[in-house]
Amino acid sequence: MSRCRHFTFVLLIASAAVGGCSTPPKQPIQRRGDVVAQGSGQLSFRSPGPGLVSLFDVNTNSVVQSTGVEAGSVVSVNPQAGNVTVTDATRSGTQIVHTGVSTKHRYELWFIPRTYTPQDAATTQPLRY
Repeated sequence: MSRCRHFTFVLLIASAAVGGCSTPPKQPIQRRGDVVAQGSGQLSFRSPGPGLVSLFDVNTNSVVQSTGVEAGSVVSVNPQAGNVTVTDATRSGTQIVHTGVSTKHRYELWFIPRTYTPQDAATTQPLRY
């Protein structure tokens, strides 16, 4: 009886390892915004206006970093240095906003312009009674 139990346990573990624990394939991420730069080398983008810039890793099918930008800001991806920097035109400074960029991966920069205007503020404010 002990052998039968042991055999059943081993069979159960083996069947779970073979088929029961597999994960379904990842669904591709839908692109949001315009692709403004792509490749496996150094990339850069100067924002024409305020908005959101996202770095998409094609190899891992994932957005690895997103940052808000103002008009004239430059987002640079430097795989050799392994980082993403943002140079803000209004503040005259450069910041490293992400590290871990691989020279072996292919990337895309996506840009979504901000469409919010000051006139929208009235519609987004809470009502006061």
